[in-house]
Amino acid sequence: MSKYKRIVVSIIVFILMFSLFAFTAYIEYKRTIESDIQTLKDKLNVTRTNLESNISSKIVAVNGLKTYVELDKTFNQEEYENFAKAVYESSNDIVRNITFITDTTITHVYPYEQSANIIGLDLAKQHEQKDLILYAKEKNKTIITSPVDLVEGGVGIIVRVPVLSQGEYYGQVALIFDYNKTIEYSGLRTLQDDYFIKLKTTDNIKSKESIIWSNAHGKDYVFDYNMVSTNINMYNANLVLEAVPKHGFNRKSTLFNLIMLIGAMLSLLAAITVYRLMKVTHKLKVNKEELQKFYKDALDANMNLELTVSQLKDSEERLKSQYDEIKNQEEYIRFLAERDFLTDLYNRRKLSMNLEESIKSGKNGTIILIDIDDFKNINDTLGHYYGDKVLKYVSRLVSSITFFEEYTPFRIGGDEFVLHIPGDISKDRMKTFILYLFETFGKTHYIDNVKNSITASLGVVRYPEDANSVDEIIMKADLAMYNAKKQGKNRYCYFEQSMIESFDWKISIEKELREAVENNLFYLMYQPVVDAMTGRFKYFEALIRIKDSNIPPNIFIPVAEETGLILKIGRWVMEEAMAQIKIWENMGLENRKISVNVSPMQIQDYELISFLRDELIKNNVDPADFEIEITESVLLENREHNIKVLENIKELGIKIALDDFGTGYSSLSYLTYIPVDKIKLDKSLKDRFLSLDNSQVLKGLISLCHGLDLKVVVEGVETLDESENLKIQNVDYLQGYYFSRPMKKEDATLYIENDIKKD
Repeated sequence: MSKYKRIVVSIIVFILMFSLFAFTAYIEYKRTIESDIQTLKDKLNVTRTNLESNISSKIVAVNGLKTYVELDKTFNQEEYENFAKAVYESSNDIVRNITFITDTTITHVYPYEQSANIIGLDLAKQHEQKDLILYAKEKNKTIITSPVDLVEGGVGIIVRVPVLSQGEYYGQVALIFDYNKTIEYSGLRTLQDDYFIKLKTTDNIKSKESIIWSNAHGKDYVFDYNMVSTNINMYNANLVLEAVPKHGFNRKSTLFNLIMLIGAMLSLLAAITVYRLMKVTHKLKVNKEELQKFYKDALDANMNLELTVSQLKDSEERLKSQYDEIKNQEEYIRFLAERDFLTDLYNRRKLSMNLEESIKSGKNGTIILIDIDDFKNINDTLGHYYGDKVLKYVSRLVSSITFFEEYTPFRIGGDEFVLHIPGDISKDRMKTFILYLFETFGKTHYIDNVKNSITASLGVVRYPEDANSVDEIIMKADLAMYNAKKQGKNRYCYFEQSMIESFDWKISIEKELREAVENNLFYLMYQPVVDAMTGRFKYFEALIRIKDSNIPPNIFIPVAEETGLILKIGRWVMEEAMAQIKIWENMGLENRKISVNVSPMQIQDYELISFLRDELIKNNVDPADFEIEITESVLLENREHNIKVLENIKELGIKIALDDFGTGYSSLSYLTYIPVDKIKLDKSLKDRFLSLDNSQVLKGLISLCHGLDLKVVVEGVETLDESENLKIQNVDYLQGYYFSRPMKKEDATLYIENDIKKD
């Protein structure tokens, strides 16, 4: 055979053998691309899950508010805030506000102060909002729109949940998500370094495609046939998430290059071997050494082939490992959808699913809503990072309970946990369990070497006796827990129908208070305080009343504090008192001093100091003629801040009296540092210690106050004997019905004038 033919055959052998390796490399090439695509799909699925979880969980949470509105259309802003607050505070600041739209007009909003300016806005007249608001109204479907320009400013994602009343459209609950934070929490920004991404949507109304968010601009990217996308279908919103690697998919792996290199070497070796074999055969004479050399070359080629096979098996193992990893990621995504990210407990969505399943199956059970008492103080004093550690610690406590064989703990938001106990449990056994819970919480807990006393308030609801829907169960558990807190915290309450009735009673008082604020229906009564030694008038205490109302202050003041109306009412009292001081000054009356009561909530008002300063200047009132009375409860929360405010008030020249001393939290120790000028001993303290046997106790207390340079007033003096005995105890001032009942301002003027005539 000629040399030319040997070369041609060798080339053909090389081509055939190298083609086999090239085909194997092509398979690896395709596997690498598919692996990269699958990795990108997994990342997009996690992002999709984050978007769905962040938005869907809030829609589920707002269903309680929707249910309440559907049950009672006569709710007001305060009632609305009571339900919207829990949804808002559990949103981790992703929700900007929650509005209620009656027909197409905004009538309620939370937070109120930040968005009060949009109340009364008819969205059907807003170009950006008109089509969307009418679409939700006409279709009675929950829709998600994004991004839109908000009427209150900025860009947001709006979820609109229609509210029906007796089957007819009544309005909408709108969740306004912060656009930037929604994108941030979805995880899109974590992908932007390696991928070009587009999040786009198709408007169902106009069938128009628009980009919601993208990190690619101009000609920086090309979305080719290898583009990876995933659909996000939430309610009536059609979202598509697309992505491609910035530098393309990694199409040539190490194994690909290795196969091509080995293929080229073995193919070349095979071609050379064939060429030599043909050459030897052609010569017909092959000596022993040549045969041995050929055998050795063939043996080496075989070893190289075995090495290639081994490497291919290793590649197969890696592919199997990657498949297992993908399966694990699917399990993790499922875990994220049902678990609370901080504590790993089941979340509100999982609770709703479990309750829904139990109710449909006709089963019964008990829900215990646990709310940590004063958790806000932990965040304010030790920081939110430490607060998260406390929540994790509590989650371990509720997970370690072995009282019942079957129960499930959940964290449904903020500092609220839920225990779901299936089955018909007797009240006695449930009481034993709840006492066991309190005992568990009542132990001393050390978290990061910090000693903590953890208490909680519990609301208990049984189903189907108390409620037979998920939203109603959670709402009534919340009402029961709220009543437990009202009774002093660190206790539990079963839901009772009277709680709703009590809730309605409080609402009626709140309504009357709001009407009084809007229509200026308040007036002041004045009760004199006299000098204990002379019995002569010294100053008045101003007491607020409502015109043509039988509700006493001890009833409406707590409601005013709870609803925040106390700030407006308190300012009106100060304005009225200062104006009256000025009237008496213009009349030439010297004893014109007035003392007013100030709520702890007013001390929290950051504008209180500037308000007092402005009123003193406006009325041209001497600060020495004006006094405020506080109670010991100002020391229960934000003590350092409140003491600083009191010091600032004293710097204005206003005197401060500590009222109702001896009624609740009295401690002689804080008299040494709280900046007050006067102590008002409560009537109950006088009744207990004024008798002959106990008089030394009262005398010692008065002497202690005088030693601290504090004046002493005794309230509730009703007889001449009490007045004479208190004079012996060296009291400075007396106040009570023995001297005078509270009187209107006209009678108070005559009282001052008559006292002057005694001179």
